[in-house]
Amino acid sequence: MRAKYLEIPINTVVSSGTLDLVIPSAASAGIASGTNAGAATNELNDAAVDFVALGVVVGDIAYNITASTQAACTAVATNKLTFATNLFNAGGETFAVRKLNQLNAVGSTFTARKVRVGDTVTNTTASTTTTVAALINETSLTLTADIFNSSTLFNDNFTISAPSNEVYSNGQSFLTTLSVGDVYENTTQNFSEIVTVIIDKNRFRCSSTVGALGDAYNIFDSTVASTYLIQMDQIVLADRAGAEQTIIQLNTVNNDEVTIDHSDQGTGRAVAIAIQNAMKRGYIGVDMPEPPGPSTARVQMPIFENAVITVESVTAA
Repeated sequence: MRAKYLEIPINTVVSSGTLDLVIPSAASAGIASGTNAGAATNELNDAAVDFVALGVVVGDIAYNITASTQAACTAVATNKLTFATNLFNAGGETFAVRKLNQLNAVGSTFTARKVRVGDTVTNTTASTTTTVAALINETSLTLTADIFNSSTLFNDNFTISAPSNEVYSNGQSFLTTLSVGDVYENTTQNFSEIVTVIIDKNRFRCSSTVGALGDAYNIFDSTVASTYLIQMDQIVLADRAGAEQTIIQLNTVNNDEVTIDHSDQGTGRAVAIAIQNAMKRGYIGVDMPEPPGPSTARVQMPIFENAVITVESVTAA
């Protein structure tokens, strides 16, 4: 009788990293700022600021930071803004001007770091959140809700993060290293998901949540690069040694053991069950020649049928 072999797929890591913020902590800012020259009814005057050149238009909001008040601009001139109310009535007040529902940040890299519509913007000073509605340019975004709209909020700190089912890792090359169907393993929390969409060089999407910021991960190629063969007649027992390790006991002279290190299989015994099911299938059908004969002589362990589990290494002792 010819031998049959259990074929254990060993997954290959094609990328590693940590879950990053799309934009680390930065400060929001107005599009214009300065000091009001002197009291003038319903006006703001500052000879040092060219409001037209800075893009201030009717409807933009001016904040009297000194008095903690605000109003919309009704007219815009080179060095002067006009309002329907006497917003700057004391002279010498500090001011800032910004556009409603817009986030501005001097020195930011929204385009370079590939901020996307739907990303989460968090005002880390006020602990409020909204999402990106549109990308304007490297330093400006349109927001779904205005969480920076007051004289005390306009210059708050913020971060931008990817949705909960997307991995963002700056400086990667996902477009060339990943394929749809590859396995994402969060090595900090020990769970796995399938890669469903590769969005750009820094980001891909999974079918469910990918973990928390700072979590480490590996991505395994779905096309198995190497395998480990065990003669099925030698297998006595497949047992779960822990959440990330399964032991195969062999009936060899030395009663050797094969140790499989893998991702977390949760509360079940998914790997051990996969081995046992493969053995059952292997004893059904026509005997095939020994390796290196036809691959049908090798019964592959179905790791990916009912559980997303990656095999990181197989060792014999």
